[in-house]
Amino acid sequence: MSSVRKSYPFQAGHLRKAIRSLMISSALLVIILLMPGCKGHPSHQADPGNTIPVEDMLGRKTKVPAKIESIVGIGPGALRLLVYMQVTDRVAGVE
Repeated sequence: MSSVRKSYPFQAGHLRKAIRSLMISSALLVIILLMPGCKGHPSHQADPGNTIPVEDMLGRKTKVPAKIESIVGIGPGALRLLVYMQVTDRVAGVE
């Protein structure tokens, strides 16, 4: 009896290449679909004339809007600090 090796269209090497190609294509598709959301809506961008320069404890400088309409507390104890500052009417969310 002779040993005949059958050739399947999806051998290990071909299957790995197909999966890798599918994963790369999927990742690129997700990136392309999410990129328009990174720009932001023009109404949510601060007006350069109505900003206040702020520097944090690490020396990083940024500008924040002069009038804050909503606040999101991030981190443990954030909501408590917002209550201490009496700005609970502006709280939009807490992480």
